[in-house]
Amino acid sequence: MTGSTPSSHPLVSQLLADDPDLRDIVVEFVDGLSTRIAELNSAHEKLDWERLKTLAHQLKGAGGSYGYPDITTLGAEMETAFRQN
Repeated sequence: MTGSTPSSHPLVSQLLADDPDLRDIVVEFVDGLSTRIAELNSAHEKLDWERLKTLAHQLKGAGGSYGYPDITTLGAEMETAFRQN
């Protein structure tokens, strides 16, 4: 992706800073990231651009919902790139 560089800091949910009681749902999101990555890889292998755009859009929204703005930014960059094939 253009413009993105790997972060040198660990990803930490900002949602937990506001409400530590939400730990369980944040952990569930993090645990599901490997499935999301596998879905992205599968769609990429098939060059299924529509599916890739959908998955990137979902990742963008979920990142924000669970307090991970870096994931939101990455999802947005991916969505833009997939729209351009």
